[in-house]
Amino acid sequence: MKKQKNSKHSNASVANIYKLDGMVPVQNVITFGLQMISKCGFSQRNIVIAALSLSVGLGFTQCENLFAIFPQIIQTVFAQNCVAVVFIVAIVLNLILPKNMEA
Repeated sequence: MKKQKNSKHSNASVANIYKLDGMVPVQNVITFGLQMISKCGFSQRNIVIAALSLSVGLGFTQCENLFAIFPQIIQTVFAQNCVAVVFIVAIVLNLILPKNMEA
């Protein structure tokens, strides 16, 4: 007799593949961003902007209820899209941080 495969296990594997497939656009954005930073130079200011933007953007996507107090349009754009949050945070940090940051 042949053993039947555990359907629960095979479904979990398929779900994991789809999760990894969704990471490809994020990986492309990160790679492109690192290439841009390398062209500008790895200054302390650039690294701080990149690190804080990514951290805050990914953190916001993990807290879905964070955007519950905002209007529906804001929830639609930012609640499930870490790239939009990273973009806004990077722009704000670029305007706020001093141009001459020293170690």
